[in-house]
Amino acid sequence: MRSKKRVKKQLMRYLKNLTFLISSLLLFIIILPSHLNAQEKLDLFILAGQSNAQGWMGDAANYPEDSLGLDESIRLNWTFVDNQSSKRRWVPMQPQEGRFQEGHFGPEVSFARELKKAGFNPAIFKYTKGATGLARDWKAPGEGGIYDRMVIDLKASIDQLEEQGYEVHVRGLIWIQGESDAGDGQTSKKYYQNLKRLIEHLRNEVLHEPDLNILVGVDEQHPFVEDRPVVVEAQKRLAEEDEYISFTSMRGIQKADNTHLTPQGLTEHGRRLAYAFMNLVNVHGEGVGDTGKLKVITYNIWNGFDWGKDEERRQKVQEWMRSQKPSITALQELNNYTPAKLKEDAKSWGHPYSVLLKTTGYSVGLTSAYPIQVKEKIREGMHHGALHAKTAGIDLLVVHLHPGSIKRRMEEADILLNKLEEIEMENPLYMVLGDFNAHSPFDAHLYDPDGYLLNRRRSNNAGKGMDGNIYLNDLDYSVMASFLGFPLYDGTQKYTTGLSERGTFPGRVLGPVNSESTEQLISRLERIDYILVSPELLKRSTDAQVHNGEENWFLSDHYPVEVTFRTDQENLDVGSMIQPISEENMLRDPDYFNWGSSIIKGDDGNYHLFYSRWKRELGFTGWLTHSEIAHAISDRPEGPYQYLNTVLQGRGGDQWDAITAHNPKIKYFEGTYYLYYIGTHSDDVPLDGEKLREVAKTGYNHPMWSVLRNNQRTGVALSKSLNGPWQRRENPIVEPAGPITTLTVNPAVTQGPNGSYYMIVKGDKPNEDRFIRNQALALSETPTGPFIVQKKPVIDTIDTEDSSIWYDESRNQFFAVFHAHNFIGLITSADGVNWRKAVNYEVTTKRLNLANGDVLKPDRMERPFVYLEDGQPRVLSFAIKEGDDSYSIFVPLNH
Repeated sequence: MRSKKRVKKQLMRYLKNLTFLISSLLLFIIILPSHLNAQEKLDLFILAGQSNAQGWMGDAANYPEDSLGLDESIRLNWTFVDNQSSKRRWVPMQPQEGRFQEGHFGPEVSFARELKKAGFNPAIFKYTKGATGLARDWKAPGEGGIYDRMVIDLKASIDQLEEQGYEVHVRGLIWIQGESDAGDGQTSKKYYQNLKRLIEHLRNEVLHEPDLNILVGVDEQHPFVEDRPVVVEAQKRLAEEDEYISFTSMRGIQKADNTHLTPQGLTEHGRRLAYAFMNLVNVHGEGVGDTGKLKVITYNIWNGFDWGKDEERRQKVQEWMRSQKPSITALQELNNYTPAKLKEDAKSWGHPYSVLLKTTGYSVGLTSAYPIQVKEKIREGMHHGALHAKTAGIDLLVVHLHPGSIKRRMEEADILLNKLEEIEMENPLYMVLGDFNAHSPFDAHLYDPDGYLLNRRRSNNAGKGMDGNIYLNDLDYSVMASFLGFPLYDGTQKYTTGLSERGTFPGRVLGPVNSESTEQLISRLERIDYILVSPELLKRSTDAQVHNGEENWFLSDHYPVEVTFRTDQENLDVGSMIQPISEENMLRDPDYFNWGSSIIKGDDGNYHLFYSRWKRELGFTGWLTHSEIAHAISDRPEGPYQYLNTVLQGRGGDQWDAITAHNPKIKYFEGTYYLYYIGTHSDDVPLDGEKLREVAKTGYNHPMWSVLRNNQRTGVALSKSLNGPWQRRENPIVEPAGPITTLTVNPAVTQGPNGSYYMIVKGDKPNEDRFIRNQALALSETPTGPFIVQKKPVIDTIDTEDSSIWYDESRNQFFAVFHAHNFIGLITSADGVNWRKAVNYEVTTKRLNLANGDVLKPDRMERPFVYLEDGQPRVLSFAIKEGDDSYSIFVPLNH
């Protein structure tokens, strides 16, 4: 029972918000979602390989029925190499000429249809030929094989779409090939390197999509493959090494002969490929279209799929959830569930994080694409319990209120409202979601007072009063009114009208259980599942719906509820901020090469620049032997800067940083300045001044170059003042491990919201035949280390370096810019450890506009650094090499 004091408090709060609720109701009625016309986006997929990619036995007489009329909106550009083709033209999805009287088809049909149903706008570029080997026929890039011909046609096809006004996003490669290579002992041994080289070339040199999603597959039951499984092993190895590659199995699919799939098998294969792709993009949070959206779903799954006995229904819910690409899911009635079982479900729809309230009775749970922080498992006073957790910067209360008593629901609501008062003081982003078993006052006009629902309720609850589900012969609206009066907003209210759109119970699966007709079930449709959101989250909502259509009729007795939000976490667009530069934004020195700069604002109100420099007379490769860290100053962060003094040089002697001081990053933590830098030493080989000059001028070919390069490590110097003196730590603060080997260089450090320190550092990629750079994440509890390298690389699907990292408090996200061969990129992370492409991934190509109208096209543009002021990017600096010149530039960023 609520105390008198509590009741009075609730009453005052309710009265205070009465006007607010009425105005909200008017707002819900008036405001309708708007849609703006925009350039149509296409999701382009490349399907390439041998006969099962082509559909050798895909007789179009058995072409799968297009019951939803999707083919007309799916674009296809197909080539049956050295035979028929669409002549480089884009046509609607259809059977292709050749092979059979009515033509043939492959897995592209069902693949594209499944993606279309999931919200993608697919266009399929199909380039196939049966009985072809990767080494023999497709060949390495540049060798004139099928691959080179495909690249030429692919580029022309993309140009054609763009000329027609489409915005083309290349979303993936589907590579179905390998049986022919397995038939040859020599080529099968080289399959791993050959396929890896093809993938790297397509990603980096053709499409400039270093994280292009790729599905690989081969018929594991083919006689050649069974005899020489090395091809399957090679594909699986690539998938294990690269998080953007997924191996897809063809086992169990219907075959027409030893080699080829039947038409039904090709259709099943296409579906498998579609689900594999959707799972792959969900793992990386890419979703459909704009990844700057957060989709939240709540779903009561009905008795834990019959207490774990109905595995078929569980799999269907997993498939449906996977197709929806939710960011966060709240689940109720997880009966007979364990944390491991919920983790399986979460993984099936691409969520690496999950938490279960309890393992007994009717439990609730949460899964997320983002790390989950459990705040409280609320059991006392709750019939089923509630879960308070935080993910994606949002506090969530996952609830399942009492199913049979108004009085008990009111008591539970009181507990939750007390929790909400505490949450509201700390975070404006919060929601309550789940099965409330209660009715909204905004729906009161939708229920027929003499209808089947009310009469059924009256009969079942006669004489129960507040201990039942009927009060004063009517539905009770007080529980939901107490939440709405907090205030909380009903997330689906303004996007739906009528119970046909917003009804969440009962599902038609209950018909045979209760001996009810479909008409009876429809006539008692009601809404008892909700996503209630804070005022701040309401501002960010963009769409909502109840999925009560045919595809969900028999999956549960409840229907899932979805609300989509615009996320301000990942909408950072550094590239759009870039302004033209002038001479004032450049730091040149006639006697020195300049490189790698880092800016900080001092107590004096000036901007202090720390950068690398070495004498021009030593040549550009003198950075490894003679670099020093200099200090410059300006009254504006974008310059012009004036040199003050040199603060660090190689220490000499037997120190780890005896030689060179290079690539600085300046930071300020808790009253102290930290100057991170790299240095090296020559082992026990004495190098006097003349010998060092020899190494500098000879460069990469000098015998000592590799010694000095491999000995590079990261260290830090401390000072209470930007003007020094600087006290170095005696030892390096991070050693190569995990995803990097050989060296640790080019550090970038920031402090996370948990107080820990995060460093992105570069090394060599292990187990490679050639030199490839890799970046790793290292953690420490102090700014001086030691920093411990984590197992998962920051970026390892593309050769990159030179990150600049920061934590954005307003977006509750980590960001980092980096330098790749052809562009400057932006990545993001919710936890600082697991990184992926940001929404606005490509910051800029390596060309910049000048204020005089010219364009700067340097030979090299590296060492990006983002200077923040008031938490927002203000300047983006680069190291520039142009001919025999090397200097620093400071690009103004406009908000």
